[in-house]
Amino acid sequence: MLGSSFASETWVDPPPVVSRDVHASATADLRCPPGATKRQREFAAGRRCAARALRQAGAPDLVVPVGVDRKPIWPHGFVGSITHTTTFAWAVAARAVALRSVGIDSEPIFDESSLRDAARMVLDPHEWQLAESGDQAKLATIVFSAKESLFKCLNPCVGEFFEFADVRVDGVIQRAQAEGTFDVQLLRSLAEFPRGRRFAGRYVVSCHGVVHTAVELPT
Repeated sequence: MLGSSFASETWVDPPPVVSRDVHASATADLRCPPGATKRQREFAAGRRCAARALRQAGAPDLVVPVGVDRKPIWPHGFVGSITHTTTFAWAVAARAVALRSVGIDSEPIFDESSLRDAARMVLDPHEWQLAESGDQAKLATIVFSAKESLFKCLNPCVGEFFEFADVRVDGVIQRAQAEGTFDVQLLRSLAEFPRGRRFAGRYVVSCHGVVHTAVELPT
């Protein structure tokens, strides 16, 4: 049943922002299930991607239930992350022996309204200076998405909530025309991770104007 379901899905290439230890799956088909609300379709698409990524990683259990605060509960021995926009969903999975945690995020590049409102609640003065050093909307979106990916990566490990203001993106380095790396540091201690601890991540900007980011935490 699962095999036939996977075969009928309209799969697309996932963003190239994760390492070879991570299995990724993506779809641009957010029409299923028929009659569902937009939120339900996006949720379902993310879970289909998660199941396929888990199968690729060798997991015997492909179900990812919803836990507290709507956090995904990954099968024992595996870690992963899920994200989606209104037109695209993808998920990643890896064996816990290869990777302690991973976080991914996808965000359409901020329009003028989002840049004025949402981004100003997330970026600190240093990050605004970083965004203003180039394509402001794109860089601001990368900063926002990088923080989201770091939260998804660290939250399962530290078991506590932390704010956007608790982390800072110190740099965004463009390695090619539409991809590169970023560096994030903690501005307060979280469990065993001390203040000042830095994490590296990767980003890519799709031809559809969507920023995709990922942060991986080695074992």
